[in-house]
Amino acid sequence: MNTLLRKRVMIDTAFFGTSDKSVPLLEQLLVGTNLKLCVTKTDRVVGRSKEVRQTRVKAWAKDNNIEVFEINNFDKATTQAISNKLGELQITVGVVADFSFIIPKQILTIPPKGLINIHFSKLPKYRGASPVQHTILNGEAQTAVSFMVMSEKMDEGDIISQLPYPVSSNATTQELYEELFTFGARHLTSVLTDYVEGKIKPTRQESNNATYCYSPTNPKSTLIDKQDAQLKCNDTPIMQYRKIRAFNPWPFAWTYIQDMEVSGYRLKPSIAGTTKVKVISAKFENKLLVPLIVQPENRNRMDYAGLVNGYFEKI
Repeated sequence: MNTLLRKRVMIDTAFFGTSDKSVPLLEQLLVGTNLKLCVTKTDRVVGRSKEVRQTRVKAWAKDNNIEVFEINNFDKATTQAISNKLGELQITVGVVADFSFIIPKQILTIPPKGLINIHFSKLPKYRGASPVQHTILNGEAQTAVSFMVMSEKMDEGDIISQLPYPVSSNATTQELYEELFTFGARHLTSVLTDYVEGKIKPTRQESNNATYCYSPTNPKSTLIDKQDAQLKCNDTPIMQYRKIRAFNPWPFAWTYIQDMEVSGYRLKPSIAGTTKVKVISAKFENKLLVPLIVQPENRNRMDYAGLVNGYFEKI
């Protein structure tokens, strides 16, 4: 006896994002849904050469014949234009990941199933713009990819799925972000489908347990500040190691060369003024921090031995 199977209807989706790491998510939306629109940041001019650079999201969308909507901000005209576009394309649900803008309430209400934000922490822990950095800074052994229905307030929406993920004790922010984007992409289509089909009931966050990743040096913001990355003399070696990992690839942990202590060496008398040194990478062995790659101010990267030979002398 033949059984007729009902073909699953492809969900009409839109993607909001700017990160170069978004490609795994986009690839899944392309094969698992009917991706109709990508909203991303307008091309920007970078460097002394005034190179015009587009986001990886825009480049990918053009390569795959997906319509692109570029924005500089959500002014009244832009908000209305995107709202109209979402309605015109009959978008069922939007997906947001590492987007650079706060999305207005008007847009959140256009798709029948709202906008789903992919947030890289176990919400309500580490709400805000830098959850991965704070996960590393606080020595967490586990994080999560949270799929959340967006609301007006920062990362306070209902959770539709939360998938745990282990954190390597040596992972940098760059590495962990890439892992989490890939891991989230692996589950994206099934999470969206189950949510749209009503198989998942969103659950409220326990806001009483919420934490936010505010900048220590700019406490009104959850963005990373360059001053956050300073390696201080009263930091423990493990805290310094976490900073080096957390602030890679930006802004990189740094210190003043005058504050660096090298056993058996002292700073050369010819080194005047204050010189910043970025610590690009290090290892942590036997409770000791060992810098590996460094970059003195206005110099190329070098190994740590090169820095010692160039700036220090034996006692």
